Amino acid sequence: MKEFEFLAELQRIDSRMDELREREANLPERERYNDLKKELQVVKNILSEKQKLLMDEERKQKKLEGELELLSLKMEGEEKKLYSGVVKSPRELASIQREVNVLQRRKDEMETELLEQLDVVEGLASEVDELSRRVASLEQVTKEAEEAYHKVVDEIKGEFKELGLKREETIPQISQNLLALYDEIRGEKHGLAVVRIEEGICQGCYVELPAEEVDKMLRSDKLWLCPHCRRILVR
Repeated sequence: MKEFEFLAELQRIDSRMDELREREANLPERERYNDLKKELQVVKNILSEKQKLLMDEERKQKKLEGELELLSLKMEGEEKKLYSGVVKSPRELASIQREVNVLQRRKDEMETELLEQLDVVEGLASEVDELSRRVASLEQVTKEAEEAYHKVVDEIKGEFKELGLKREETIPQISQNLLALYDEIRGEKHGLAVVRIEEGICQGCYVELPAEEVDKMLRSDKLWLCPHCRRILVR
């Protein structure tokens, strides 16, 4: 293989490596994975807040239930006094009846409050269950997205490594002066320093070259640069 053919091979390798770098930097798989991670974290945070709120409301419910139970026991005690016949004094009986009435009103209020609290707890429990299912679903989807992302990255790294080895094998076949020119032009021309000429047209700038110039180049082993874009021309 002639030096210019090795140079063309180097350009092919470098161009492919550039493509892989660009692809790796803009992977839709990475974007999807990151978006899902963010969404998952948001839903987890909401779930955590709802779980804390549910625990607070469940404590309120238990407190109400406890207070209502004590109130019911107190009412039972007062009603026993009222109907047991032990208390004979009309004034005392009237006092006990008033106390029972007060306790009954308070009990009715607390039962209504407890029913409302049960609705609050039930609603929050439903939200927590729904969010928990959402988290589980997102965790599965995020895991799959992560696996897909790492699979693509591993494929890119594998190909990049192979190309790196080929590059190391190719570079020694090219003179230092030509390599220096190649690197210079690559820097100026967005990575594309070596192009082929096909049917008299430079494949770098797509300008048709004079037939006489093309004929000289095809019959020569010398270095040829496109007069328009200054890229290295190879057959």
